[in-house]
Amino acid sequence: HNKQKDKKMSDRLNNYDPENPPSPPSFGTHTNQDAAGNADAILSAQRDDNKATTADANSAGTSSVHHGAASESTELFEDNPSPQEMKKVSALAQHPEPVQNTTLHFEEKEEKAKESLSLVSPFNATIAQQEITTNEIDEELGLAAVMKKLQEIEAKIATQNSLAKCQEKEVKEVKKSKDIVVPVSNFCLIKHLNGDGEGNLTLVGTLIQYVFDTHKSVLHTAKEPSFKYRFNDLTSDDSTVQSRRLEDYRKEKKATRETFQMSAPLEVNVVFDRFPFKIVTASLLIELSTTFDDEHEKRLRPNLLLARKDGRNNIAVQCPYQGMEIDGGKEEKTIEKLKDKMDKMKCFDLITPFPKIEYFQDTKKNYCPKFKMTFYLTEEGSSKLVAIIAPMLLISTLNTLHVFNSDTPDTVDFVANAATFALTAVFILPEIVTKANRTSLFTSNNGYILLVFLGLALSSFPEEEVGSKNYAIVGVALFWASFLIPFIHAIQFWRFQKKISPAGGKLKINDFMGDKEYKPFKVLKHDYNTFFKSTGEMEGSGEIPELYLKKGKGKFRIFEYPDPRDTIIDKLSEKVTHGGEVE
Repeated sequence: HNKQKDKKMSDRLNNYDPENPPSPPSFGTHTNQDAAGNADAILSAQRDDNKATTADANSAGTSSVHHGAASESTELFEDNPSPQEMKKVSALAQHPEPVQNTTLHFEEKEEKAKESLSLVSPFNATIAQQEITTNEIDEELGLAAVMKKLQEIEAKIATQNSLAKCQEKEVKEVKKSKDIVVPVSNFCLIKHLNGDGEGNLTLVGTLIQYVFDTHKSVLHTAKEPSFKYRFNDLTSDDSTVQSRRLEDYRKEKKATRETFQMSAPLEVNVVFDRFPFKIVTASLLIELSTTFDDEHEKRLRPNLLLARKDGRNNIAVQCPYQGMEIDGGKEEKTIEKLKDKMDKMKCFDLITPFPKIEYFQDTKKNYCPKFKMTFYLTEEGSSKLVAIIAPMLLISTLNTLHVFNSDTPDTVDFVANAATFALTAVFILPEIVTKANRTSLFTSNNGYILLVFLGLALSSFPEEEVGSKNYAIVGVALFWASFLIPFIHAIQFWRFQKKISPAGGKLKINDFMGDKEYKPFKVLKHDYNTFFKSTGEMEGSGEIPELYLKKGKGKFRIFEYPDPRDTIIDKLSEKVTHGGEVE
């Protein structure tokens, strides 16, 4: 292999033109026109210097110099050199004196390396000089090693600076970036309400979530493009909501449609509590949870869209299985059939199958993440009226006969009979006092209990002990007067129930139930902008459809269905203490 190299080098030397010898390599002042050429010259001089230091440069002959140059050239260049490389080889062979004079001390090598490196790259030579000074470099270390060390330092610092700038830029972009608001339409189909004997209620229905503009976020490739649900501020699980199917239209319409099965717990609050009648609200707050876009490093916020023309594209009630044409399609009978279908509760009855609808807009972040459905229920008072009032009538009648008995009874027997009546009333007491979120002392229910026991207490005064029958007579009168309170409560309850019923509230069946005029939204057929509009657009343009009524101040704006029942409920809420008295 070495012989082949020598032969190739001899051929190169024979083809050399002595009339145009190349200038010898020098360490003078350089320009930055050919940085690569300077670096090659420095490396060539360093290798020649290493050859020269192995022997005495003054005693070496021309032949040894030629041989050293030839050997060096075989190591310095590849088998197919360029014309520029050929000139360098010839310079080393024909002009050995400058090569011999390139023997430098280590200090000179260091300075020349710094000077050349400052020309080769824009790296700050001051930093390199500090790095070389602080590190002890052996004098035997060649010039190439010094340059290699400087280049490593330069690359390391450049890499660190580049990473720092990238990280700083990314942090600034994340801080300046806004959350991605994703338009979402959530259709809810109400099927029925379930309830156990302890007052725990659940709403069974179907949720269909449409996610639009998926191409603007990571949702265009996500396996689960839909947003997670929260019910009454609690994260949903498999027991409350399950996915039935996902329809992917991201290629055609940049949208998805996912159907869920829902069985969500309802929150029960008392709005009317007058013995023996009670009205409660069963509400469900449905919220779409935010998620994070790893691709764009932004938070994705679901923005609920509201139907422009037909509210049944937001929320609808499933029709009775028998259909509306039964019984001539009369509205009252259809509502009763709908109530029979929806009511699967043991403790409550539906006053109306149509819920109150509210959408909540976050004014600070300008998006609508949740909505609320509220049902009005009644705890059956007729059964209590029979189960409680009838025994109380019996006690009152027996107490009256006991007081107005013509025969003067023995004192002990008189008190024993009065105690028996009082004990019977005590056993009935738990049916009168009901559970509520908050209680109050001054209520009509407590007034009824007070009159009953005060009447029994006065009726137990024997005439022989107090010298008069007037106390017992007053007690009997108070006992009978206590029955006026349940009677007044019954009148108030029937009036209140009539006002919040569908007929009293003047609600229409086609506000929630489908008919021939109902046109449901279809992803592949319709443009979602023609069917839906965001609450932010409604408030910004000032054009709110007749379907909705805006109210509320502060953090949340409420967009709700105009409902005549709201005025009644709002007035009642101002006066009622939950579980207490309505003035």
